Amino acid sequence: MHVERGKASWSALPPAAQREIDTAVEGFKIAAAEGLPLAQCILGFTFLKGHGVPQSFVESARWYRQAAEQGDADGQFKLGLLYERGYGVEQNDVVAMQWFKKAADQGSVEAQYNMGLLYMMDRGVARNDKDAVRWLRKAAEQGKAVAMFLLGEFYAVGSGVAQSDAEAIMWWKKAAILGDKEAQEKLNMLFKNGEGSADSRVDAVPLLRIAASKGDRTAQCALGRMLSKGEGVAKDDVEAGHWFKKAAEQGDSGAQYNLGVLLMKERKGKEATKWFQKAADQGNTNAKHYLLFLLKGSGKSWQ
Repeated sequence: MHVERGKASWSALPPAAQREIDTAVEGFKIAAAEGLPLAQCILGFTFLKGHGVPQSFVESARWYRQAAEQGDADGQFKLGLLYERGYGVEQNDVVAMQWFKKAADQGSVEAQYNMGLLYMMDRGVARNDKDAVRWLRKAAEQGKAVAMFLLGEFYAVGSGVAQSDAEAIMWWKKAAILGDKEAQEKLNMLFKNGEGSADSRVDAVPLLRIAASKGDRTAQCALGRMLSKGEGVAKDDVEAGHWFKKAAEQGDSGAQYNLGVLLMKERKGKEATKWFQKAADQGNTNAKHYLLFLLKGSGKSWQ
């Protein structure tokens, strides 16, 4: 069964705008009928999205097919997507894979990435991690961040490729620099738990700064810890306190405790106690011990 839809919001366009679109669509149809793949792909996209025309997956597939059959990589990839999702054609992973392969062989990064996914998911072809790695690597080498992240995952577990923590971290770093959130979170957890070499910690600092500046409390706490200890970066208690406070204000108990420790160094016992209390209330054992020490000296009690 394939999916088809009716009219989109195109009918709500002002008359003048609609006339301009109609003229443009007619021009593309003329060029497409003359065999221009670019025009065929534009029409495929226009009908796919319903931009100024009634949305029609069947029409979209028809135009993408014409481009694909002429060897156009974009047309081949888009037609593969339609088969994968059953839009305007009968859903068929095998046929989707065939079109992805044609586009991927021409260097389409999106097709290469999708080839890797299908090999991972046992769709349209038997699961094969080696082939998944091969196609993901091609996409990763062309700058596809999510492919870099997945390639790192394969290296981490040693599936389809020889296990290598160094290779895994390298690909996660590349993905993280390009903004891949999963890769950033993966690295944050690694460095939070003290994993990775000293060199990798140096490389992690700019990645942590990116995530921390976007409000990621795990990254803020990890960056604060590295700054407070001088690991991979020059020791800086002032900046460490800045990041600990950011994370602490978001409820991170580890950051609350570490902020308290820094405040004690600055002889700000009252403020430090406030943060120790917040951390202790969340079950932080170190904060509880610190509070007991402080309150014992003051003659007070704490539960």
